[in-house]
Amino acid sequence: MRSAILILAITLSVDFLPSIVSAVCIEPPVERAYSNAAMIFSGIAVRSVEIERGADLQYPAGAVAWTFRVGQLWKGENVEEVVVVTPRNQFFYTFEQGAHYVVYASLDFSRKGLRIAPCSRTTRVEWAIPERHSLGVPVVVEEELRLLPVSDTDLENFDGYDGRYVDARPDPE
Repeated sequence: MRSAILILAITLSVDFLPSIVSAVCIEPPVERAYSNAAMIFSGIAVRSVEIERGADLQYPAGAVAWTFRVGQLWKGENVEEVVVVTPRNQFFYTFEQGAHYVVYASLDFSRKGLRIAPCSRTTRVEWAIPERHSLGVPVVVEEELRLLPVSDTDLENFDGYDGRYVDARPDPE
């Protein structure tokens, strides 16, 4: 009887683990997010391609591969376009085509492509004031997508969202 209860408890814990983890997801400090990322850039989400459920063992529930036009680069390879994969479920960041983001991309499990990890600090540029201030001067990849520098005053006047789970943020007005 004890082993049946233990097995049930372990099963329930594993089934609810993604919900529990996402509920307590707190973005790391910019310095840690920087060291964990393979590439950090600002860019426009230009198109997405669905990866079907089970088509890739890394993403058994399916995923979305997003192509970005890179505007500025803080870390990684200097390229004009990059593809980043994000799992298709409620616990990972979702993008909107045409919107401008600061993206912290990690190597995927094959170490050949890029993915968005949960709690990576990836966010829209208008919410990325602390990130842009802390990351320093970027390499401009595409002049048309250059962001204005963030001053100390901008940082002091920034009213929020830093440290919250990215999916809990409201849409900008």
